[in-house]
Amino acid sequence: MGFGWIILAAVVGLQAHVNLEMDIHALYTLSSGEIIVGGKEGRICYLKNILTSKNPEKRCVIAGDQLITSLSFHDARGVAVGEGGTIFVSSDKGFTWHNVRSPVFYHLLDVEFADENRVFAVGDWGTIIVSDDGGHTWKDMSLEKEYSQDIWTLPVLSRLLMDPDTGKVYQKGEELPRDVLSRLTKKV
Repeated sequence: MGFGWIILAAVVGLQAHVNLEMDIHALYTLSSGEIIVGGKEGRICYLKNILTSKNPEKRCVIAGDQLITSLSFHDARGVAVGEGGTIFVSSDKGFTWHNVRSPVFYHLLDVEFADENRVFAVGDWGTIIVSDDGGHTWKDMSLEKEYSQDIWTLPVLSRLLMDPDTGKVYQKGEELPRDVLSRLTKKV
């Protein structure tokens, strides 16, 4: 995304400038207005009142030593993922973070909540991990080696997905069987 400047413009034309002094690789805006960013060396920053104050609240923590590649939230719960299977969770809208055990060591490239408890993360070599408790524990659901290419994003979680071979429709948050995941991610 670039070197750590966040510049926002509201509808009324107010501009806010915040220098985070970090490369930004992940950004998430909460419905309550807070902005959470992640970057190199496990750095995660919480920004509050960025559009309403000349001195917005800014709190940056070094959560680990790996690059943070993606962030996702459901209400106050947050999950950050990154290189080397890095996973951090927050229960206070990203103000504080703690490390949780990852079942994989491959780079995680995207994370998304399907509902308040179910979270999916994907990454290198067909890596798919799933949590049923808001990100505190994870199980490896990775693809078989023959289908193992990088999975960069989780767009199927935000809408319906139809299996082109069977016509079955899967809804947001519904677990996809391994054979469906394998067929849908197989290289053509």
